[in-house]
Amino acid sequence: MREEGMGRMGTMEKKLLKGGIYGFIIGLLIAILFVSDEFVYRSGALAGAVQYPMREYIVKLLRVASGFSLAAVAGVWFHEWMRRDKQEQEGPSFWGGFLKSFLIVLGCIIVLLLAASLWRKFV
Repeated sequence: MREEGMGRMGTMEKKLLKGGIYGFIIGLLIAILFVSDEFVYRSGALAGAVQYPMREYIVKLLRVASGFSLAAVAGVWFHEWMRRDKQEQEGPSFWGGFLKSFLIVLGCIIVLLLAASLWRKFV
């Protein structure tokens, strides 16, 4: 049985929770595939690779997985927010459209900056 008033918010919570869990699992799998467990150093004539201690490597994996999880939750929230406006008959207001476009551009900039940062860090 469903309580009164829990209809829409209950499903939203479930979607956010599922998005966070699936984002974490997928992020962990991607991190295991692409995050190296070796640190390459170049110091003058000396160059080599040293393996990270297991503790540091696990923390690196969890950082990447947490980032994917947060991105998935933000994506699910944004998707539901966009769907809500389409379901309303009035249409979006000026400020609602302005805020949406601002958030989309801000999100794209953040994703590009993170991608550039990760690219320099891992390559």
